[in-house]
Amino acid sequence: MTKQPRIVVGGLVGFTTGMWWEQDAPSDDDIDADNDGVMDPSLHFNIDLSRVAARAIGYQASMMSGYKLHSVKVGIRPVDDISDNDSATQFAGIIDMYPFTDHARKALSLARKVEKADESSQVDGDSLFLTTGQDYSGFRYGWNASNDDHVFATNNSIPGMHTQWVLSEIFDAYDYATEPVQTNAMFGGRAPEQMSIGWSCGFNSLGTSSVQHGMTAHDSVTKCNLMVLPILKGQVKWSSTDETGIVDDDYRLWVEIEFTPEAGGVF
Repeated sequence: MTKQPRIVVGGLVGFTTGMWWEQDAPSDDDIDADNDGVMDPSLHFNIDLSRVAARAIGYQASMMSGYKLHSVKVGIRPVDDISDNDSATQFAGIIDMYPFTDHARKALSLARKVEKADESSQVDGDSLFLTTGQDYSGFRYGWNASNDDHVFATNNSIPGMHTQWVLSEIFDAYDYATEPVQTNAMFGGRAPEQMSIGWSCGFNSLGTSSVQHGMTAHDSVTKCNLMVLPILKGQVKWSSTDETGIVDDDYRLWVEIEFTPEAGGVF
């Protein structure tokens, strides 16, 4: 297998391939400070490393693999609109991910086998065997059935499950199929549990203040060395506060990811 290069890709969420707002998406993809400092509900976004990688390396990168995550940078940038960005603000949140473990691989392989068996007699744009067009025919999944974040996931017609394949259901089904769970184990089921990293960033536009700070971006950078599944979920959960009723400054979320695609090998 050819060793994949390390990729660094940054972009604005909602405007960059593989980075999109989903549940409770902000209007016009802009974010602004909350009146009490706590976003309720949180603003959710997804990062699909396989889609990001496909743009960078020129072929359809697989979701059936582990990706090595090296660093995540999160920042905010001003928006050129009628609301002048003449103040300063701070945002914070988390990014959730699933580790790429042997049981994660087995769970995804099981889901793909079930999907192939279910569609063995079909020839359509969603078939994992044959398609009627040029659609990508690999197995793809979303994050959670309760959120609208699975627009690119493979359709699922299994009774009792969501209409598209999502990790939460795949791992729940795998844990059920591999019972019993040892009650004295250091973890629950065999499927991986999500882990999170935190971020906090800000932007200062107070160039006319007596202190003369000038424009300053404060990006959050988290260095890591993790093997993860390629879909990540981010949340904007907290902010500095503003006054009720005032016109808020608008910002857009900048995310920069450094990773190695398909570092775990496609299975």
